[in-house]
Amino acid sequence: MSRAELLSLALPALWLLLVWIIPMLRAEYRRHALRAMVVVGVPILGWLTLYWGPIMGIGAFAVGLILLVTLPSGTARRPTPPAQGEMP
Repeated sequence: MSRAELLSLALPALWLLLVWIIPMLRAEYRRHALRAMVVVGVPILGWLTLYWGPIMGIGAFAVGLILLVTLPSGTARRPTPPAQGEMP
């Protein structure tokens, strides 16, 4: 395996680790981090597809999309208590 092929596998792995760190960021930085991950992830995805083929590229795209869409927001909403006199 060549150096470029190994690097084309290592960069998506690093990208995944960085995406998992995003929910730990403060709320005002989270949106910018998500945008940066998309901008950085597109060339990485292209490079991965170049060396490992379209099946691997589509699989990586699906995993990245699922991760970016389902990231926890970091703030859990608490249910509001019912007003006095209301039935729950």
